[in-house]
Amino acid sequence: AAPLDIAPRRPTLPRMPDVRPMRASEAATLKRVRLAALRDSPAFFGRPFAEEAAFEDAVWEKRVASNAAGSETAGFFAERAGAVVGLVVGVDAPDRDAVALNALWVAPEARGLGFGAALVDAVVRWARERGRASVELWVTEGNAGASALYHRAGFRPTGRVLPHEHMPALREHEQRLPLGR
Repeated sequence: AAPLDIAPRRPTLPRMPDVRPMRASEAATLKRVRLAALRDSPAFFGRPFAEEAAFEDAVWEKRVASNAAGSETAGFFAERAGAVVGLVVGVDAPDRDAVALNALWVAPEARGLGFGAALVDAVVRWARERGRASVELWVTEGNAGASALYHRAGFRPTGRVLPHEHMPALREHEQRLPLGR
């Protein structure tokens, strides 16, 4: 008779989403993903698609160079099977002792898989590395998915509300995550 296999099995842990810093050579990727975000969710971003689609390549090159340098801004891409499926940008705001979380977007086919949380975590880590007291963001009214994501990450409303920059009928709500130094 064959011996019984009674060795304990290692549990298979879920794979963490891949998030990495943007590279200075990725202007075309930044443009493609940012424009996809604006096309997908125009009400949830501060600029309209047509405005950013008209940007010269030099604008995208400057943006990605700044995001890759990580001094005033830091940009991160989420990847799934080698394809970029999301992005986020952190903007240092030393006057407020904070980092602003901007431009978070995850492609529809990658939503619900942890990419949003991993992108938020990347900006929070960068803010901590910079010694900032908090991470701040603005979320558009009606963006239930983002609101829930931010709440799970510990962000709370500050009470500040402003009209949306290019859709004034909508309002944006500020949220903050204290980092507890």
